Amino acid sequence: MIYGVILAGGKGERFWPLSRTRRPKQLIKFGERTLLEEAYQRVSRLADRTWVITGTVIEEEIRKLLPGADVIAEPQGRNTGPACFYTAALALREDPEAVLLVAPSDHVIRDINAFVDCARLAIEVAGDGYLVTFGVVPTRPETGYGYIERGNLLREGHGTKAFVAERFHEKPDHATADSYMRSGMFYWNSGMFVWRGDILVEQVRRNAPDILKALPDDLSLDAFYRDTPSISVDYAVMEKAEKIAVVEATFDWEDAGSFASLERVFPPDEKGNVLWGDALEIGSENCVMVSEGGIVAALGVRDLVIVHTPDATLVIPREEAQRVKEILAELGKDPKRKSLL
Repeated sequence: MIYGVILAGGKGERFWPLSRTRRPKQLIKFGERTLLEEAYQRVSRLADRTWVITGTVIEEEIRKLLPGADVIAEPQGRNTGPACFYTAALALREDPEAVLLVAPSDHVIRDINAFVDCARLAIEVAGDGYLVTFGVVPTRPETGYGYIERGNLLREGHGTKAFVAERFHEKPDHATADSYMRSGMFYWNSGMFVWRGDILVEQVRRNAPDILKALPDDLSLDAFYRDTPSISVDYAVMEKAEKIAVVEATFDWEDAGSFASLERVFPPDEKGNVLWGDALEIGSENCVMVSEGGIVAALGVRDLVIVHTPDATLVIPREEAQRVKEILAELGKDPKRKSLL
């Protein structure tokens, strides 16, 4: 069987004040549906059963949004490593030949058919014992993503190619990112994976045994999350395992990590402005303007992010959009303002 795993535990803090603790980025509509609904639809095209892993804070909201979905509510956040291992262990209880397709809940992918084709090739490669990730061809020297260096060709099919993943690289500086892009041998690390359950469990046993030791025989979720370390699946397994493959993504992909990235989700106007909701600009350039309740109006400004909600408004230089977390840190120090988080 093919099992889908949607990782939906993130907070989406860089999308504050649109994104909040009780309504993180994956529950925001970037069109007709939320990002979580879009991810669930994509994965369910291939999966016989799909789990959504999230936190207890938004568990009920997700159950309402996706009635009938299998929701696993983590008692506490432990990053992606334990989540990936736990779902592999669950799947193996049902099917010793289980294959899992793992995807974050907050990516923007429009071409579902191309995604399905790439996933089909990834499933075939995973059948040969590889842990498979999806690599996105860089279109700009992006310093906010990790990179994957590809090696020899493994297989072609379904309109794409799979390569040996030679090495994972941390987020680079601009010059290094530019050299990666120009070389044609590097991909953005999308954070999407396909693997056989037994192969992942074996790699966890070899490379992250503390995760394996934390799992009780009855697969108790509370006991496991109490004792397991917090670690990403990249650090726990992907950067250490022997057989790693990367499938070249032929689909459009955007992480939508901050408001500044919205220009790659919503086409900007002729002056470079991205307007979302009831927004009015006059003589302004290269601004991102978002309104959720009431109108946002700007005149003669440049390179700003302006986001308005009924109880909070954000104004920040566009080039500093990644620093929204600093505002949240300050709000968290004031008991009267914690409700805004």
